[in-house]
Amino acid sequence: MDDERAWQSIYQNYRRGVIDYRQTYLMLYAAYDRWCKLATGASTMSDALEKASTLQLQVWRYFFKDDTSSMVLHMRKLFILNSVTPLSVGSVPVVLNDAYDWRGLMRLWYAARCLIVHGQGECGMIEAMLPSVHATLSLFMARILKAQAEDGNNRNSEQIERPN
Repeated sequence: MDDERAWQSIYQNYRRGVIDYRQTYLMLYAAYDRWCKLATGASTMSDALEKASTLQLQVWRYFFKDDTSSMVLHMRKLFILNSVTPLSVGSVPVVLNDAYDWRGLMRLWYAARCLIVHGQGECGMIEAMLPSVHATLSLFMARILKAQAEDGNNRNSEQIERPN
């Protein structure tokens, strides 16, 4: 009887300790979705992503100034995984051109969201990518929110520098 309770406790603690990246990613993505629409003035996420891809976002310089930053390390992993089996939205594959392709990363964030929301988030590749997809979006949003807190109402300080 004691062994049985011990194993139940072990199982419960294990289950509590496993991170459900799908749920936390969707919450992060909701914040990102709202920021992206605000930063670009777009009403839909597909329009926001298209507009964002034509802009130079200052925040990326912060992440790419050091080749050993957490962002770069996660992006390298995503680049390798996505090179093997690219994620896609519908029939359109998401391409990461290299480990510094922030435009591709923004599309990858969207693809991961679509796969999870539309019930395809159980496939092996998204499960392998999700910890790094989650980490990169978390790092990005933390930087955006830090800049917002520092700059108050100057919402564009870390967002948009100039057209490419």
